[in-house]
Amino acid sequence: MDDKYLEFFGNLFLSAAKSQKQMEDLFKLSRHGFKGFEEMSVMFRKFYGLENIEKDTPEYINIWRNAGEEFQKAFREYLKMVGVVPKEDYISIVEKYEQLKKKVADQDETIRHLQILLRDKSVDQGETVKVFQDLMTKQSEQFMEMMNAVGHYFQKEDQDKK
Repeated sequence: MDDKYLEFFGNLFLSAAKSQKQMEDLFKLSRHGFKGFEEMSVMFRKFYGLENIEKDTPEYINIWRNAGEEFQKAFREYLKMVGVVPKEDYISIVEKYEQLKKKVADQDETIRHLQILLRDKSVDQGETVKVFQDLMTKQSEQFMEMMNAVGHYFQKEDQDKK
């Protein structure tokens, strides 16, 4: 196998491992604050303008809170840019998917039920049409019999008059 190919992928995997560690550190940083990350905390205060403000003041707390929100927003945008979906968004989408899956299953069941009813109703309608046709045929026959009887009656009356 090509040495350069193996070296390339070896370095790629090492870089990925380092990047993963950095991402894990950033996740810890964004979720748990800066406890245990004093170096990052110093850097954060410097970049977000907190290094020259006295720590236990309302101004510091407000700026710290706003800086944390800005940082998390920028971090989410970065994750979105590199194609990472936050766990909360993923869980929300999975829950919506499961709800929609259940709704589709319920609708499929309703459709099957309605198709059965429609099929049964079609059979009933076919039988109704057949009964109606039979009735029409029977009435036509009875009408013809009646007309023949009336015709015979008038013929007999004419013969009796003659």
